[in-house]
Formats: sequence, structure tokens, C-alpha cells
Amino acid sequence: MKLTRKNLVAQLITFVTLGLFAWYALANLETFEGLKNVSLFALLIIALARLAVFINNGYFIKWTTEAFTKQLTTGESLYIGMLSAIGNFFGPILGGVGVRAVYLKKVYGLPLSKFTSTLLSYYIILFSSVCLAAILSLLALGQTQSVLMLFFVAWLGVMLVVVFGRLPNEAKIKGLFKKGLANRLVNFLYEIEKGWQLLIKNHRLTRRLIMLAILSFITQLFITFVEFRAINTELSLAALSLYTALVVVSLLISFTPGAIGIREAILILAGSIIGITNEQILQVAVIDRGVTFGLLFVLFLLTRSKKVKKALTPDELPL
Repeated sequence: MKLTRKNLVAQLITFVTLGLFAWYALANLETFEGLKNVSLFALLIIALARLAVFINNGYFIKWTTEAFTKQLTTGESLYIGMLSAIGNFFGPILGGVGVRAVYLKKVYGLPLSKFTSTLLSYYIILFSSVCLAAILSLLALGQTQSVLMLFFVAWLGVMLVVVFGRLPNEAKIKGLFKKGLANRLVNFLYEIEKGWQLLIKNHRLTRRLIMLAILSFITQLFITFVEFRAINTELSLAALSLYTALVVVSLLISFTPGAIGIREAILILAGSIIGITNEQILQVAVIDRGVTFGLLFVLFLLTRSKKVKKALTPDELPL
């Protein structure tokens, strides 16, 4: 497969990050001594909770896609969710998004503009919930004047503008761009807006998506709690909530597979506010990524099974 410049840069960043981590680990073996005491039971609980997040994402895919196409089976939506999670963790930038877009286009003929609308709904609802959780956490931690507070308040403001804002009059704008790439881009943007408006006007769907976003955050919060307890570290609910919010935020700027290195850098910068050390951040990162890697490897083997494909998908596609 031919590598694009974007993917090449992502892989370079990943290898550099892994190299630096390996160098740091070898030079500071005592940092990871505490991992010897992590119980297998805790790892199992984390894996099951992470699987619940993947299932949650599967339902998000199912309900948003069904607004534009025929009904997806629950099994098929979970299958797409697994492929997406695998693509995000092991693939290049937004690899999971690409897998999802290709599948839905091939099987259901879902246009890219409509797919982008579903993606937009996912990001807006999920990250609006995360912003609210982060703002409440920062208030509880007494960080009302911090850069993080300014960031999350500004981000929430942008989300509200996207939700309630509208593009200028379509006929006037299209009249300015009648040919070429600009015309196609304008048409694409208005198709996205039409799809987004269709989604948010479906109040039953909106309630479902909000419920999924809240459940996803609570599950992520539970994972964070178990991971810190596994290394004998107790954090307040506000600190756990802020940590979880930053983990979710890192997914939006995942220039590397699984946001490796990006997430840890963000958490290290915010460590003093949360009340955790760099050592604890790295220990939790090893636990989280190790469990996720193992779980996704098992799921990858399942998605390669012809029996699983036949049971969950209408056609056997080369995905």
C-alpha cells in the first residue's frame, strides 16, 4: 500500500515516540516496578469495560447511519465498530473513520457528505459532554483561572455555534461558485449541513445519542478509576473526571495510531492540576494500552473469521 505524506509523518512520530519511551523505560526501570503488583482481575475488568465502550460506539454508528439508510442489524453495527476501533488503534490518522466510511459506502451506498454528518453528530455530542464534565471538574478542583478552563469553555462555545448556527443562504453562495473545485466543496458543505439538520431534528435519535455519550464517558471514567486503583493510587472524582476528559480529547488530535505519545504529553502537561506524577501517568498508560492492544488483537482475529463475517455482515467484503 502506498504511503501518503500524512501517513508517513504519523508513522515517523509513532516510531520516535516508541523509541523515546523505550529509552526512558530502560533508563528508569524503577518507574514501572509498581506494575508487577497489578492483578489479572483488574486487567480483565478494564478489558470488559473497554469492550463496552466499543459496543457503545457500535450503537452510535447504527443509529446515526439508519437516519440515512435502511436498518443495520445490531451485529453488523458492532462489527463496523470493531473495525473502526482496530483502525484507530493500529492504523494511520483517523484510520478507523476511513474504514467505516468505506464499509458504509460499499454496502449501503452512504454518500461521504451524509457519513460526515454522522461523524459530526458523534463528535459534537461526545465532546460537548466531555467539555461539560471537564468544566465541572475544574470548578471542583478550584482551577477557574487555568488555561484548561479557558480551553474547554471556548471549545464548548464552538460546539454550541455549530449546533445552533446555519450556513449562509445556499442559493447566494452557490451563485458565487458555479464551477470547479470550489463549487463541489460548497455543495459538499451544504449536503453535510442538511444531514446534520436531519439528525438533530430527530428528537428521539438525539436523546439516544446523548444517552450513549453519557454512558461512554461514565464507562471511560470507570476504566480510569480501575487503572489508578491498580497502581494503588486514589484520586478524587473531579480529578478522575478531568483525566478522563483529557483522554477523550486526545482522540480528536490523534496524529499517531491510538494517539500514542499525544495523550501522554497532554496528561503530563496537566498532571499538576489533576494531582498525579509523570510516573503514575506512564504506569497507567502501559496498563491501558497493553489491555487495549490485547483486546483489539483478539477482535482483529474475530473479524478475519469467515464465520463471523458471514454471521454479522450481508456481504463478505475485503475489510
